[in-house]
Amino acid sequence: MLPSAGASPRQTHRPTDDLAQPKATEVRNYHQGMHVVYASAQPMSKVVAFAGKIGSGKTTITKSLADLFDWPRASFGDYVRAAARQRGMKDTREVLQALGTEILRADPGKFCQSVLAHCGWNAGQNLLIDGLRHEETIELIKGLTRATTVSIVFVKISEEVRLERLMGREGTDAKYRTMLEAHSSEAQVTSILAGKANFTVDNDGPLEATVSAISQWIGTLSQ
Repeated sequence: MLPSAGASPRQTHRPTDDLAQPKATEVRNYHQGMHVVYASAQPMSKVVAFAGKIGSGKTTITKSLADLFDWPRASFGDYVRAAARQRGMKDTREVLQALGTEILRADPGKFCQSVLAHCGWNAGQNLLIDGLRHEETIELIKGLTRATTVSIVFVKISEEVRLERLMGREGTDAKYRTMLEAHSSEAQVTSILAGKANFTVDNDGPLEATVSAISQWIGTLSQ
């Protein structure tokens, strides 16, 4: 049980479609040419993806929720970072943004499949996804996980708190931070994904309060 952390953070949410039980004995998914077989005995997965600006706290939140629920946690950032290291590249945010965009454009379906494989997710498991940045990946993830819907959480944070957190991570160069946030990999976060969110949480307060609010909402999702 999470410890009490004062007042709950502000949150807004839209209803999420119920996740229905599978009807066929076997479902073969050829989404983007990838063949995935699911047994009918397994319920459809709950898939919750997190979007938010750089420094909003997505990674810390999803790690806490993964521990709380014992769910696999897939991270686009973790996968791209591993790919960069495998190629002998530096793992600065600037390099990762460029590499992630390159991998996405080359084969979006394979990119999403690789992200799921990297975290060890198996068919039928519930799933948390850290770092949703592109609208086009939503349907790809939905197809790969066989979820009726991919529920989206948008992590909202005030600029004052966000910039304070970024000072230690991205340095003090405001122009550099502006360049990172102007990259195409971040463009859809506030312009599209924020509006598609099923749940919006304010992460200005204590982590425990934010995680508690999200975990309660996840508990309302049908499987």
